[in-house]
Amino acid sequence: MDKEKYFIRGAIPVTIISKAMINHKEEKETGAYSIFLGQVRNDFINKKRVLKITYSVYELMALQEIEKIKKKIFNKYTDLKSIFIRHSEGDVASGEISFIVLVSGGHRIQSREACAEIVDLFKKDVPVWKKEILEDYSHNWRKNEIL
Repeated sequence: MDKEKYFIRGAIPVTIISKAMINHKEEKETGAYSIFLGQVRNDFINKKRVLKITYSVYELMALQEIEKIKKKIFNKYTDLKSIFIRHSEGDVASGEISFIVLVSGGHRIQSREACAEIVDLFKKDVPVWKKEILEDYSHNWRKNEIL
């Protein structure tokens, strides 16, 4: 399994998002695309603004879990054509994209439901940790949660 297949150093550039859409446009049986973009919020924690998040990944386990998620989703949603997942590792500033899931399918309902389920399973099962760096350069470790 290739780490670069799913993880990108730093923020996810707009070019990756647009390339993902362009690469999938040839799927003539596709009737729907669902996309999730996760962006780093500049929240306040203890009255201090979040400047960035540093993402850490346990690579081997992460790759295995992503493959399990994809297999589960393809088995459950039989109308899907493709799943595209990328997540950042390293530093991502507030306002930048750190996570993208793009799902294509024959119809909108399966595409939309599959996309939402992938995001939830990723947050629950894939070992990615978030270290929020605050404006005074103190930090806060954040647990992945399904909210």
